[in-house]
Amino acid sequence: MSKKPRRPDPIRWFHYAYGGTLPGRYHPWVLHDLTASSRWVRQVSRTTAVLAPFVVVGLLLMGTNWIVWTAALGGFLLGVIYSLSYIDQYAEYRLTKHGFPSGTFKRVMAEAHSKATADKQRKYESRYRPTAGS
Repeated sequence: MSKKPRRPDPIRWFHYAYGGTLPGRYHPWVLHDLTASSRWVRQVSRTTAVLAPFVVVGLLLMGTNWIVWTAALGGFLLGVIYSLSYIDQYAEYRLTKHGFPSGTFKRVMAEAHSKATADKQRKYESRYRPTAGS
């Protein structure tokens, strides 16, 4: 059983969400954060943490008019869509920024994909390609 990587405290997490680097002891967590199956949810949470203060300030300054709320929601959604459209490039950049060799993201994702593909192939063959004599 592998030990879970150490998570950063909330202040360091916000620093990380805003593009900062974390100390070396958090590098296993950074790798997990950017390559885990939950990376899409994690990307949305980081983007929300970055955009929320701007949306709140905009709403406070502009008032409660429906068009202001629509613009704020539209801007927020556009920011989330934009951040998700470049999730792979962002992950590669962040890993390199934290000291991982270039190409780490692609390698880790290819390894994860190859394991899943091998499992699917094994299941397929056991179901549809029975061994001789069965």
